[in-house]
Amino acid sequence: MPKLSRNAQKYYCEMGCKLAFGTVRQRLNHYRYCRNSQSIRQPAAQQSNKTIDSYDSIFMSYNEQAEPLKYNICSSEANIFTKSELFSMVFQDITNTYSIPREATREIVRLFKSMLEDNLLSNNVPLENASCELKYSETLSNIMERETPIKPIKHEVCINGCMLYPKDDLAITKCQNKDCNELQYTSEGTIRCEMKMLPIGQQMAAMSANPTTRKLMKYRSQYKFQGGVYEDYFDGDAYKELKNQGLFAGEHDIALAMFVDGFTSTKSSQNSKLNIVHFVNLNFPPEVRYQENFTFQVAIIPGPNNPKSLLHTFLRPIIDELKKLSTSGMVVSVEGDKVCRAKVHLVMATGDLPASTDLAHHMTFAAKYGCGICQIKTTKVGNHVCFLGESNNISIRTKSQFVNPAVENNIGIRSAPIFCELPSFNGPAYFGLEEMHLFGQGLGKTLFDLVTISLKKSYNSSLKLIESDPELFPFYIEKQNLIEIGMLIENSKTTVPVSFNSNGQSCLKNLRQLKSILKNGVLFLKQEVERENIGSGVLKPTQHYLLHVEYMIQQNGPLRASSARSMERTIGKYKKLVKSKSSVGENAGNVLIRLANRFYISNLPWSISETVNLLAERPYDENSYENHPENSCQLWEPFFKYSMSSLPFGIDASKCVKPLKIFTSGIYQLALPAFFRQL
Repeated sequence: MPKLSRNAQKYYCEMGCKLAFGTVRQRLNHYRYCRNSQSIRQPAAQQSNKTIDSYDSIFMSYNEQAEPLKYNICSSEANIFTKSELFSMVFQDITNTYSIPREATREIVRLFKSMLEDNLLSNNVPLENASCELKYSETLSNIMERETPIKPIKHEVCINGCMLYPKDDLAITKCQNKDCNELQYTSEGTIRCEMKMLPIGQQMAAMSANPTTRKLMKYRSQYKFQGGVYEDYFDGDAYKELKNQGLFAGEHDIALAMFVDGFTSTKSSQNSKLNIVHFVNLNFPPEVRYQENFTFQVAIIPGPNNPKSLLHTFLRPIIDELKKLSTSGMVVSVEGDKVCRAKVHLVMATGDLPASTDLAHHMTFAAKYGCGICQIKTTKVGNHVCFLGESNNISIRTKSQFVNPAVENNIGIRSAPIFCELPSFNGPAYFGLEEMHLFGQGLGKTLFDLVTISLKKSYNSSLKLIESDPELFPFYIEKQNLIEIGMLIENSKTTVPVSFNSNGQSCLKNLRQLKSILKNGVLFLKQEVERENIGSGVLKPTQHYLLHVEYMIQQNGPLRASSARSMERTIGKYKKLVKSKSSVGENAGNVLIRLANRFYISNLPWSISETVNLLAERPYDENSYENHPENSCQLWEPFFKYSMSSLPFGIDASKCVKPLKIFTSGIYQLALPAFFRQL
């Protein structure tokens, strides 16, 4: 083998032998030799005493992996970072929170360095004796990546983001997307495109090593069921069935939910299309579960193409690791002392309706069986495909239809989803029913379009409003009345409560009533379509999926448990941090690693703020605010407490209590059922 120059790109063997090659072809030949000789990759050399195992051999069968994955977390890692680096982490958190541009951040660091240097020189102190300084963002990212055990795994992907090339099938050297067919390597044998992916186990180990988060994660094992009440995922039949199968037997076993969605980092570039793989740890209590320091991401899939039917190729490394974590489990130690042993189970993989369709390997809504949950047949009305079948005869899909899809029966499943390989897979409920897109962007938008149709300059043909006889349209409201309603809403800003947090009545205690209300609403729309008072375009898939809300609540608990709101907030953060317009995928991968390292440090058994002795926030009291005689009353601090017997301004207690009861009775939560009841 020819010698490698120092400046030439090196391709290192990922099978543990530490050999370097000048071209990808040479490394591929080396892999073939290793496979033919039945050699098994040994665990990679330990990069520090913090990491014991990461990914094991991609060629090793899971029956051969008898021992659990082991992770050792150093509780003294605070000593690894200098005061300058810890202060720089706090500064980086501030710049990320307020989306301070990179150049502005550099100018601030340069200004701080200038002030520090001037102060030292004026006091005749040598610069090398400076105890603290701010690090540039790039320097700090390199330090965190070097010192933390979360090491990204590089994978070769299609240059257009269509698929991830498998490492165990060297015969695939061309994109499997028939509309792409791009080659994996250049004519010189170099890699055309790579992406970075993070291991799940190390991030779970950091959470389990921290005594505070480990105590919070006992929420699952200590959860108490209430008959007929659905308050969390663990009230659902899906979790109870997994428990009966022997899963979640350990106190520290972890339940994860995965969310997938696409987004664009910048509106000006078609190459900025990305897909995020986001995880939520269901072991945490709901009040903290969706906070960003308790959720994590393992991959940002580069574009510009949407993976769709080849999405499973990107998920293969993730599923392979989850198979190990769910069967062999992991052992977490702190300074060599074992603190817990746990298994990690993926209990849900979901997203909006298109994402769930791709994850389940389900055909499109326009297929013969267009619903991913039941086996209702689609009906074509004009140019629209609708679900007009009898809802009383809906047959829910079974687990076996996903595990062994009968293609010849044309039931709408292309092939077995990759999640069937996990012991926690349980059928259609596994892919969830995401409430934010279902109600907010789906049903909410449809209802708004229906009641505001008279405001549109041109009538919506899909809703079929006849201009000559608008009264036949069941949702018709005069334009002038809509304008007046809008003005009333605009003027009601001063009376809107500052908080909508209330102890509302749960509508999940009577699922039968909820199903009846939603069913009547869908049946009404079908009836109006048959009477030709409204166009068939109103019968979108979201209307049909309302009929499955009851089933999903019974299986997975309240829809909040499968909500993608935390993922959408994370997407918003990535949109602000991914600045590149040319190398979008590479930039997104670097942001992924930077945030993962920072969250890893935040979950360690020590606090940065306590280590660097940050100044406490400025305290406030009644004297901190100045009353101006020209300002009207506002709901700002400080708040004064009064008993009901001594309310100010001579207010009668009975008149105050009644509206408070109405507000806290959950009337806002029942707005949608009340709307359908009026129909």
